[in-house]
Amino acid sequence: MEFRRAYRTWGSEEETLIPEAQQVAFAELSARHESERSAHKATAIRGAYGQLLDPEARVPWRDLRDQQRIELVQLLGPALAEQHELRSSPEAHYVRSSMPEAKNEEQKHAQREAGALNDLATLAQAGGVELTNTEVRDLAAAIRRRGDQLSKEWGEPPANPTPSERADLEEKLKVELALQRQFT
Repeated sequence: MEFRRAYRTWGSEEETLIPEAQQVAFAELSARHESERSAHKATAIRGAYGQLLDPEARVPWRDLRDQQRIELVQLLGPALAEQHELRSSPEAHYVRSSMPEAKNEEQKHAQREAGALNDLATLAQAGGVELTNTEVRDLAAAIRRRGDQLSKEWGEPPANPTPSERADLEEKLKVELALQRQFT
């Protein structure tokens, strides 16, 4: 079951794998790699099931894939590049698309995310601020980043907090809100 859960979520939040400082470079590299693969696919002769018919055509394809892996490792480092390759592999895509619960989970995730963005836009409008869709997504990303920072600083909140743990967390939140109000 854990294996299925891991495959189901692979690639669903790819952006969070890439450090923020490297996201632009990663997007550019990914776009270039995709155009290189597309150009190569256009020149290759394939069979009815997508396999390369010419054995000699496999050599440049393999060389291209190896070069792209090297570039990815240079940008992200070995561990993160391996995670990206696993999450974006054809096998991971196949498992996600062939498992009905994976499809449902992806749809539920997308619906929850869209609902959260709509809620954020509604809150902004209630506060007298009109935001574009891009601004709403950027704001949501900033909120997630700050939440991740706070989780690292404070640790994960307990599932069933005691009254003292709840009071401690409320105090931390009050301080955080006061700091946020100071900067706005």
